[in-house]
Amino acid sequence: SGSGIGEFPTDSPIIAIKTAVVAAVMSSGVEFTIFKPTHFMESLPQFIQRGRAIVPGHQPHKYHYLAAADYAGLVSRSFRTPTAANQSLTIFGPEAFTMAEALQQYCDAVLPGQRVRSAPLAMLRTIGWLTGKKELRFVATLFEEFSRYGEHGNPGVTEQLFGAPPTTLQQWCAQLQAARDGEQQ
Repeated sequence: SGSGIGEFPTDSPIIAIKTAVVAAVMSSGVEFTIFKPTHFMESLPQFIQRGRAIVPGHQPHKYHYLAAADYAGLVSRSFRTPTAANQSLTIFGPEAFTMAEALQQYCDAVLPGQRVRSAPLAMLRTIGWLTGKKELRFVATLFEEFSRYGEHGNPGVTEQLFGAPPTTLQQWCAQLQAARDGEQQ
């Protein structure tokens, strides 16, 4: 699932589907653990389009970006943690950034000199409609939801069971850059 899913009213089909699936799993009678992570650091490279760093729309909310390796470790440990059964676990990374702040930090590390820009959602929707690119219209709808609701949830139970995810955005960017430097040698 995702952080905030089911915690606020919405007319978004995307969120409605996730909310219905979570409710079905929880009422199924089968043991479960629902993971509700925030945004992943690994999504940041997707904001680079045609050599430009672009955030769709105005995104004022801060998110506790999470490294996928930290998430994978937590999910793995949950199988060995009986108290994780029948829990809904919100997962936040250690620091909060707006999308533009996180993307700028990523760019500073791996694309020095790249400036982050914003693309109006109405423009993305129009381009998507004119070109027939459903993916672009989907991105505009999804990021409109992000701009309205932001990050929700409380990672307290997760951190009590497993500790807080340790990887900062700066550390993740440094690891990524080190890996790229190693490939070039």
